[in-house]
Amino acid sequence: AIIDRARKLIKNQNKKFTAVKGQIVSEAKTIPEIAAAVRMDTADVLLVVSALKKFGEVVEGDKDGDYFRYQMTGPA
Repeated sequence: AIIDRARKLIKNQNKKFTAVKGQIVSEAKTIPEIAAAVRMDTADVLLVVSALKKFGEVVEGDKDGDYFRYQMTGPA
């Protein structure tokens, strides 16, 4: 049961990462823009983008109003 629960959590997390990466692979977007496009809570998108940024997969671009734009550093 524990393994099945962990497997489901990992699968759900991978879906979130894939969805966010797909939005910023060709065009830089803000956290609210990404969240709206993938229908996720902005807090979840921020966590995903922060993790991707930490591991060098995402770069922070210019500021657009109150938000920075984020884009993948390479192919998703």
